[in-house]
Amino acid sequence: MKLSTTRVSLLGWLAVLAVVYGLVIYFVSFYRSDFAVFYASLQFLLHGQDIYAPVPFNAFDQIQMQHTGRLTLHPNLNPPFFTLLLSPLGWLSYQAAFWIWSLMSLGFGAIGMTLLQRAGNKRDTDYLLVMLILLFAYFPTLTNILIGQTALLIFMLVTGGWIAAQQGRERLSGILLGLAFAIKLFLGLFLVYFLLQRRWRLTTWFLVAMAASGLLGLATLGSDAYRHYLQALDSVTWQSSNWNASAYGFFSRIFGGSENRPLFNAPVLGKALYYLLAAMLIAMLAWLLRRNQQIVPGVRDDLGFSFTLVAALLISPLGWMYYFPLLLLPFFVLFRLTHTYRLPWQFRFALLLALLASSFSQLLTPAAENSQTAFTLSAYYFYALLALGCLIIVANVILQGKRAVETDTAEQERAQLLSTFLILVLYYAVTGAIFAVSKIHAS
Repeated sequence: MKLSTTRVSLLGWLAVLAVVYGLVIYFVSFYRSDFAVFYASLQFLLHGQDIYAPVPFNAFDQIQMQHTGRLTLHPNLNPPFFTLLLSPLGWLSYQAAFWIWSLMSLGFGAIGMTLLQRAGNKRDTDYLLVMLILLFAYFPTLTNILIGQTALLIFMLVTGGWIAAQQGRERLSGILLGLAFAIKLFLGLFLVYFLLQRRWRLTTWFLVAMAASGLLGLATLGSDAYRHYLQALDSVTWQSSNWNASAYGFFSRIFGGSENRPLFNAPVLGKALYYLLAAMLIAMLAWLLRRNQQIVPGVRDDLGFSFTLVAALLISPLGWMYYFPLLLLPFFVLFRLTHTYRLPWQFRFALLLALLASSFSQLLTPAAENSQTAFTLSAYYFYALLALGCLIIVANVILQGKRAVETDTAEQERAQLLSTFLILVLYYAVTGAIFAVSKIHAS
């Protein structure tokens, strides 16, 4: 069968991205990443030791390290259940385990994007190829692979849970989202989402999955593992890092409360503003899910689900940028609504700006160095979350009493997604050039 020119060009872009990711995985497998901490926990597990024991920088002789002044690596901040999930990788060498985990993560991401496409009833192969290109061109996706994090696994589980809820398969939805929560606790906000919807069966299965994963960890690793896990969470002092997109990170860079020199030393005020914003986000979620609306119930639920993801990252003290592949779900929900309901060009443009801000490429800088950029570079990811949340609220207002168009918009959507990818490439080129010029002038 002869392939169309469009199909060939899309496969070509995917091949280029595959080469980039292959090179990244190859070179990074020789260096310390977050996965090194996960792998150390696996080694501790196999030897019957505390999986949250401190990991010295020279723990793995085969891994090259960049010393940052710390005597140990950052602690493992994942629950015991996650270590059990990864336990088979502990029998492998570090490089082999990193390769397998990276390839599995890419597979999780691809499955998540395929589910997103199916949710929009788009069976077009070219449409899926464009979505996969966007996934792998998205800087947070590359970062997730670069450091061996968990976001793509969570993305797959959350997307699967969302679609199952749409289809009325509440047991499956509750189990998938409960498993996602068992790996990343900030997704516990979905419990509030279900309660506000009064979806009791879904809530029950969410709690069952949560309890089962907790009991499995307790039975296997004992209560000490959970006590040490809580101690590891309590030891975090780097919330003001520029990759932390959460409200807590934003306010700590300004008012203190982390290992930084803030612009204003008023940590109590910073925490008060954080709790105020968190309360406002939950109140706004309740408003989005109100029953007396002139909007299709499915659209109302999709906007509420999307807002829950955004709010969870804002409320979490550690809403890292590498969790942003999760935002592809709300971006896709809003993108689809712009076509289904013919939303104004201003909304589409604002959505594009939010996507670009969320994909801003910058290196991780230590928490102590971000106070002077608290409102600029270090705040880009926070602004992206805030903008996306606001767009979800605006969409809810615009869609009141509005009817969907009857025509098929798949071809138009595909063309705009491809344009978005090309804009993203241009965006990387421009920001990279500006960074290079600034470095030359600085030297």
